[in-house]
Amino acid sequence: MAIVRERTNIPVPQVFGYETNDNNSVGAAFILMEFLPGNVAMDANGGYKTHNGEIPPEHKSNFYNEMAQVQAEMTSIRLLRIGTIIKCTDGSYDTGPLPDIGGSFDTATAFFEAWAAKPKFPISEEVI
Repeated sequence: MAIVRERTNIPVPQVFGYETNDNNSVGAAFILMEFLPGNVAMDANGGYKTHNGEIPPEHKSNFYNEMAQVQAEMTSIRLLRIGTIIKCTDGSYDTGPLPDIGGSFDTATAFFEAWAAKPKFPISEEVI
């Protein structure tokens, strides 16, 4: 999220710490970040049928326009390769391997080929 914070005007919380796996003293993956007031867009729009949504119909058009602007601004973040985003000690960014896929990748084709080679199906290949 640091790269989004540094390279765009999109409001994102500052991350204080995180762990990506459950092999830690907490026993679970976690992220500790700054509180930002407001609602999660998916919840406010009634996502996943867990909320009825809080956005009145007359404001939905503006909501979707704002979300489109966020998506467009996100596309301005460019890295040379496809992979996990790594912040280097000099403050620059690089890409590293993706869990269970590898990489980083020079092209979208290389990424999709690696991704397609690693499908996880709940049944054996013989049954498929």
